[in-house]
This record gives sequence, structure tokens and C-alpha cells, in this order.
Amino acid sequence: MYTVQPGDTFYSIGVQFGVSWQSIASANGICYPYSIYVGEQLVILGVQIYTVQPGDSLYSIGQMYGVSWQSIASANGIGYPYTIYVGEQLVIP
Repeated sequence: MYTVQPGDTFYSIGVQFGVSWQSIASANGICYPYSIYVGEQLVILGVQIYTVQPGDSLYSIGQMYGVSWQSIASANGIGYPYTIYVGEQLVIP
């Protein structure tokens, strides 16, 4: 599940997760006029999303999913100092 953030559009969410905006709308039963709202939860098919919990690190999240912390950082545009925040949603590649 992905939580819609201020400024999000179907297109921008699709680009972020590498899927078409049409597939997001379809997976969530959203028809024309294709409106989304801040705080709305959307299913993104074929993508794993993890919500950061207290005490998490990129390393520990990578261990949970069997991927490198570097790949998580890269998939989410996180650069040095590789800081993550509780409640942040991360794409797991």
C-alpha cells in the first residue's frame, strides 16, 4: 500500500514505482475523473512498500527482504547520510 502525499498524481506515483498510472487506477477501482486524495491508501501491483518503524535502518530492512541496503537507498533516491524516518514509505526493489 502507498499513502498519497501532497503533490502526488497518478503519473508521478507511477514514475516513482515504475508502473503505469493506468494500472494504479485500475488496481484501485478508480475511474474517470481519476481523482486521488492526500492520505488515501493505494495498491501498487508488483511493488513491495515498507513503512519505516522505530529502530529500523536501511541495513535491517534489507536483511528482512533479502536485498542490499544500497539497493533500497538507490530505489528511493536516498543519498548520504542515508537517513530514513519513522513512517516513511520505502520501495523494496
